[in-house]
Amino acid sequence: MNVKLFGHIVFISKNIIYVGICVGILLISAVGYYIQKEKSGKAPQIINQAETNVPITETLTIQNTEPSKTVKNIKVYVVGEVVNPGIYEVPEGSIVFEIVNMAGGLSERADKNNINLAQEIRENLMMKVLTEEERKEEDLTTSLVLIKNNGENAANSQVDNSSNQGEQNLKININTATKEQLMTLPGIGEAKAGDIIAHRNQNGFFKKIEDIMSVNGIKQERFNAIKELITI
Repeated sequence: MNVKLFGHIVFISKNIIYVGICVGILLISAVGYYIQKEKSGKAPQIINQAETNVPITETLTIQNTEPSKTVKNIKVYVVGEVVNPGIYEVPEGSIVFEIVNMAGGLSERADKNNINLAQEIRENLMMKVLTEEERKEEDLTTSLVLIKNNGENAANSQVDNSSNQGEQNLKININTATKEQLMTLPGIGEAKAGDIIAHRNQNGFFKKIEDIMSVNGIKQERFNAIKELITI
């Protein structure tokens, strides 16, 4: 093959042309390989957040600033028809069901149908579970008797099922109290407590606390000493 190069006619054989083409292909392949290798070994680019419009979602930790409430413990002396009578320390506001379970549950003789197991207990007191016979003998509407220490007068108190369960200042219900409970009142001995129960059985429930003065031997002075400790 004759090729004009720089004004001269040069003869180039076909073999030289083929070699030139092969060398060119090899050079192009080598350059491509080198470029590809450079790209694959390049460190990843770090994107500056300030240069982008993509928002970053921040995770906020919200702390509860409300102070936790401290639960006060109270002591309940459980007696009567339970499996394991004794003193039990429970959180304030525990219900009778929970306290009875701590005492091993009700005995077989307990009057189970006349106990408010959902009643809350919020102070130190004595809890007595009665038999059906004891409840009827004392003319009570509940077989659960709650008695608390009422301060200087060492007066105790009882909650009747018909009374307001949320009442905090418990008093002796003169319509349902037992002789022993009435005897805890100032100036009320065994004989006078018996007179109150006899009057109640004969004439029915007292309609107001002042009616207790209709019992023989209880006058205004004695009533004044107990009026803050009784209810109906």
